Amino acid sequence: MVASIIEDAALMAGVCIAPYEPARQAAIVKWLAAHLIASTNGAAGTGAGSLTSMSLGDASETYAKAALTGEGLRATHFGQQALLLDTLGGLARLGRPRASAEVI
Repeated sequence: MVASIIEDAALMAGVCIAPYEPARQAAIVKWLAAHLIASTNGAAGTGAGSLTSMSLGDASETYAKAALTGEGLRATHFGQQALLLDTLGGLARLGRPRASAEVI
């Protein structure tokens, strides 16, 4: 399953990462794949935050991780890292409609 998510991340990044050297391409795909995994596991950082809990006998600790409020790649720390590595901004434009001009 993880291998197919990594392949999907590479396909999604495609032409956005083509201008970069192989090491940067690999790093962007890594962070993008982590974003996809976090998003599908419900850990996208939306809502009240992810709950963590630890118990030992009668004692327990529970914390809520701070929620992120962004959309798309901005919704996880992993996606934000991928955006930071993409200094040309191609990933930030993914999914947006292309601008068009019509001559009248």
